[in-house]
Amino acid sequence: MKNNLFMGKAEVDITPEIGTFLAGYLEPRKSKKVKYPLKIKAIVLDNGNTTIVYMVMDLIALPASIGNHGIKLASKQTGIPVENIMWATSHTHSGPYTMPIFEADPINKKWLESFPGKISQCIKDANDKKSLVRIKAARVFYNGLAINRRIRFKDGREVNAWLLDNIENNMQSVGSAGVIDSEMIALAFEGIERNNLYAVLFQSVIHPNSDRNHETISGDYPSVVASKISEKYGDKAATIFVPGACGDINPVWDPEFTGNEISKLIIGKLESNESYEEEVILKSIKKEVTIPLVDCNLDFEDKFNKSQYKDSDLKVFYNALKAARQKKKKEINTVIQAWRIGRYGFVSMPGEIFSEIGIKIKKYSPFKWTIPVGLGGDYIGYLVPEQAWEAGGYESLIGAVQQPSSEGVKILLESSIEALKEIY
Repeated sequence: MKNNLFMGKAEVDITPEIGTFLAGYLEPRKSKKVKYPLKIKAIVLDNGNTTIVYMVMDLIALPASIGNHGIKLASKQTGIPVENIMWATSHTHSGPYTMPIFEADPINKKWLESFPGKISQCIKDANDKKSLVRIKAARVFYNGLAINRRIRFKDGREVNAWLLDNIENNMQSVGSAGVIDSEMIALAFEGIERNNLYAVLFQSVIHPNSDRNHETISGDYPSVVASKISEKYGDKAATIFVPGACGDINPVWDPEFTGNEISKLIIGKLESNESYEEEVILKSIKKEVTIPLVDCNLDFEDKFNKSQYKDSDLKVFYNALKAARQKKKKEINTVIQAWRIGRYGFVSMPGEIFSEIGIKIKKYSPFKWTIPVGLGGDYIGYLVPEQAWEAGGYESLIGAVQQPSSEGVKILLESSIEALKEIY
């Protein structure tokens, strides 16, 4: 078959000023330096009949209102339908607040107000300069880079790894509370001439919270992967991150080690695999869904007590629960995004997906190769399976983002599988 795929890519710097407060932990931290700049990156794919966009932003999260404002501007500038522009955030824990994660979080409003224009500019720049490409794929498995961050105990509770020192000495663990999906997929787009790599789209299923310097602005390990790809293939080779189902998966090492190991795995496969030329089908869909939220009138005292947070930290969650009860919100409207790049099906949920949910998406997808995407199109908090919700842990405590109920998570999963079937 004749190769028909054109690709354009672009990036825009969004690094805020020093002194901006950083999200990612219970308390804000004031930034004092930049380690890895924050960016918006976009890739535009065009097969002559359909044009689709995937864009990722180095942010912990982004409300749908801001992201959608940006893509509407981009649609007016480029003519690409809004339904064909997909977006996600990287979930770096070393970037600014864009929305209240807990109550009264400090947001750099002037910086945030510039976002829609920067989103539009990035997509326009990527669309303006497209080249004929072919695809080269890499599937790798990592080993020893991450853990499931929840540990189960004999009384049924599940405690997060960073709180284990607080648990009673008379309580024995019965192992990891969840699974790990160690598969990562990368798609490389190279020019018709050999050794001319334009971009790498890579998915990782590891939480981007490996940079533990609490005063540093950083894109975390995805930035390290990008730098290593550029070292190998030249500055023109863009690297675009796809956040996977990493809601309960934490890194073991710092961003340099994690990024180096991931990049070595990807580069090794890309060097040994051959690119292929074929007619590439492009499709996309966005499905609006209404989902029930966690009932904030339930008694959360047992969850608070079993979490192993100290009383000084629990104040944050008590305040958030109080605020959620005052809002009296029972459901939320959000979005599922799905898109197809030839043999590969992508589907995003608007929050932090637990690993077991990502595995179910892959299992029930009609595609041979499916890539679950987290933090896409909106942010509604942790997407916690029913068993994990009952067992407690940090992810089942209420923040300013009142997350969906277990029933709501089931609806998101079913809607994701339906969306994949529609674009298959």
